[in-house]
Amino acid sequence: MRRAVVASKGVIFRESTAGDYMALVQAGEINVLRADSTGKPQLMATVRPGQTLGEMTLVDEWTRSGTAIAVTEVQLIVLTRAGYDHLCEQHPAIALRLMTQFARIISQRLRRASKALVEP
Repeated sequence: MRRAVVASKGVIFRESTAGDYMALVQAGEINVLRADSTGKPQLMATVRPGQTLGEMTLVDEWTRSGTAIAVTEVQLIVLTRAGYDHLCEQHPAIALRLMTQFARIISQRLRRASKALVEP
């Protein structure tokens, strides 16, 4: 786990290179763009504080393949799979709290998505 600060207009990841990580946005905003059939970038989503980025974008039905660019200065908690494994070994209580926070966010999103499906 590491904290990262990305300057405005900084690239978080490029299309098709998201990798095996997840991030929790603490401050700032990130636009997720994907090229359309003509190659022109199209805005897919804006990620704001309290939302996740990376593999868990699948929960929001965003594509895993996109370019994430900081709109403002962005503060992130970034966690790679290897980093999480290391965190579990060295600091299990911190790893548990972090995963609990991610699980809460995912659960809220799934509830909203389920509610949207059953409402006319």
